[in-house]
Amino acid sequence: MKKRNTEGSRKACKKYYCGHKQYFKDFHKKYYTIHRDERIKYSKEYYISHSREIKKQHRENNAQHKDKMRAYWRRYNLKNRERILKYKELWRRKQGIMPKGCHKGLEIKIAKILEPLLGTEYSICERTVLKPYELDIWYPKTRLAIEVQGAHHQKPIWGEESFKDTKRREVIKRRLCKEKRIDLFELVIKAGNFYVGKIGLKRLKIFVTDEIRRLQIFISNIRG
Repeated sequence: MKKRNTEGSRKACKKYYCGHKQYFKDFHKKYYTIHRDERIKYSKEYYISHSREIKKQHRENNAQHKDKMRAYWRRYNLKNRERILKYKELWRRKQGIMPKGCHKGLEIKIAKILEPLLGTEYSICERTVLKPYELDIWYPKTRLAIEVQGAHHQKPIWGEESFKDTKRREVIKRRLCKEKRIDLFELVIKAGNFYVGKIGLKRLKIFVTDEIRRLQIFISNIRG
């Protein structure tokens, strides 16, 4: 029996394919277009009938390449961190979700209370205006910023160092708002050490009634 010249036949096939490349492309395109629905139907039926085996195979592959995949995604996330964060932020804003790292339930409630007075066009934990510092509630149309100051702004609840740092940030924010011509209002919640973040809107209104009156005067002075 003659020994087949595999190398020669491989070269001949490659040469033939290169010479008829466009023909093969057009043929495949035409074939897939005609039989598209059949292929989709067959794929669905095949997946349904073999779903257990496919899932099992996926689990085995994931377990086998777990460390490799983790390392790959870690490298990818580090390389594209800025871009990922940007698109995540845009998605969160579209969905009406707070920015990542922002856990300001109190600010959201106060913004809801102020909606009849200031409207619904606001953002919570806004970091793009005074980079890298954040504004608790920001109204872009009127260029009004509201800083909600709880008990930790008035006394060193979490230690002297933290209190000094809070006061330092307050001074910087006031200066930056003055430079950028932003009207900054500091809404002080006089509730002692009582944590008001978890209470309802009705009870929260009791703590901020005087501050809302002060805010109304502040807004009338700006507009007048």
